Amino acid sequence: MKYLMPICLLLLVACQQNEPREIAKPTIEWDRTPVVKVGDSIDFEVRQGNGYPGGVHHDWQVAASSLPAGISIQYDGAKIHLVGTPTVVGTYTIPIKVTIGDVHPKSTTRNLVFIVPSTTGPLTIYTPDLPSAYGTNYTGPYSSYYQYSTEIVATGGTNSGYTWSVVGGAAPAGFSVGAWPTGGLIMISLPAPGEYDFTLQVMDSGGNTDTQDLHLLLMPEPLAHGNVYTGAGSGP
Repeated sequence: MKYLMPICLLLLVACQQNEPREIAKPTIEWDRTPVVKVGDSIDFEVRQGNGYPGGVHHDWQVAASSLPAGISIQYDGAKIHLVGTPTVVGTYTIPIKVTIGDVHPKSTTRNLVFIVPSTTGPLTIYTPDLPSAYGTNYTGPYSSYYQYSTEIVATGGTNSGYTWSVVGGAAPAGFSVGAWPTGGLIMISLPAPGEYDFTLQVMDSGGNTDTQDLHLLLMPEPLAHGNVYTGAGSGP
């Protein structure tokens, strides 16, 4: 009997250690609204953003009927990719559902708006949002050079000779927009962390214009693992 009690305790501990953990509810995340013209290719990432134990199964559900013609889904564990070349103009609402875990499954559904803009008609900016990014933490011990760039889509008007300018608000220092096949390419050299609200204008060769209010979040660089910046140094 004196040996039986330790054996039972060992078995109990082993069972508790092997018991499946209940996992947090998943989140569905992406960087920006996808906007791509007919005939242009895209590889757009959607990811499950909540922390999860290694090896947790992800079951993604996306109705093929909700996708733009020419776009398909590639599944890659904790993320999926919308890839292809759209062939039909339109604004598409794509319900995306992910379920994680087998023993205690948790699910989330989120609608993704996918825009395939028309290249005819009035001059229009089709980029409603900008992806957030890490800026440069000038005051911390881990600052480094960072170049921010992202495409912005404009179509219509004369479809040529687009020029861009900031006509309201305050864009980050070092902000510029250059010519790009999609319409424009936003570039920021050595951006400072902060939140920026500004109005961007596009003008075509015929003098037609359109404007779009934009919000940009630039976060400080993450600190090195195991260190906390206090303003006077770093420590564990």
